[in-house]
Amino acid sequence: MSDDADLSFVIQGPVQAAPDRPQAEGITAQCLASVRKFFPRSRIILSSWEGQHVAGLDFDELVLSPDPGPVILRGPEGPLWKENLNRQLVSTRNGLRQVKTRRDCKLRSDMRLLGRDFAEIDQKYPLRR
Repeated sequence: MSDDADLSFVIQGPVQAAPDRPQAEGITAQCLASVRKFFPRSRIILSSWEGQHVAGLDFDELVLSPDPGPVILRGPEGPLWKENLNRQLVSTRNGLRQVKTRRDCKLRSDMRLLGRDFAEIDQKYPLRR
C-alpha cells in the first residue's frame, strides 16, 4: 500500500456520544482513536449533522450537513419504520467531497478498526486491463 499520508478516512454518521442515542457511549471517539492508532499519518474527515456534539473529538476536518431526515417507509396501514438512507447519502457525499488524497476509506461513526491488514489487500489484487 502507498504511504498512509495518501489515504483519507471519512467517518460518516451521527456522533454516538450524544446522550439521546442508545449506542455504546463514546463509540465515535473510539472510532477516531482507532484510525489514529493504525493510520497515524492519514487524514480524518468527520462528516456528521449540524448540532452534533463534536467537542473533544480527534479529527482533521469537520463537515456538518443539515439533517435531511429519515425516509419513512409506509405500508397499507401507515408508517412501518424509518430508514436513514438520506442521512447516509448526504453525509457520505459531503465528506467524500473534501478528500484531497489519492485514496479514501469511508467508515461509519460507530465502527472501530482492529488493525490495518485490510489496507494491504489492494496489493494482492492489482487492476487487470
